[in-house]
Amino acid sequence: MMLAILPVTSELTTIWKAWLAFIGAAVGDSQLIEKHKRHYANFKRFIRQELEELQEAGEINSELNLDFEAAAWIATFDGIGVNMIAAPQSYSIEELDTLVSRYLKTLKS
Repeated sequence: MMLAILPVTSELTTIWKAWLAFIGAAVGDSQLIEKHKRHYANFKRFIRQELEELQEAGEINSELNLDFEAAAWIATFDGIGVNMIAAPQSYSIEELDTLVSRYLKTLKS
């Protein structure tokens, strides 16, 4: 799922660049910050639902704090995405798949 939002295509790269420009502009604009907070809350809720499904299926630890894990997931993949924009040759699709798989494995124990 996270591979589908990382900047791995020209369309997704354009979306990420627009998002990063928005974040840069939002830093000095309280209305834009509020808009970003709403977007973040919606995205976090979506990620949490995905994690709930994995938890219900027994794919990840049933004791996890899913609010925390959703926030950690977003922070991790935001960092990867920003790095991909700043250094486009940094990850292949296979390496990204490995990163996602490794991250999910940490949620199993």
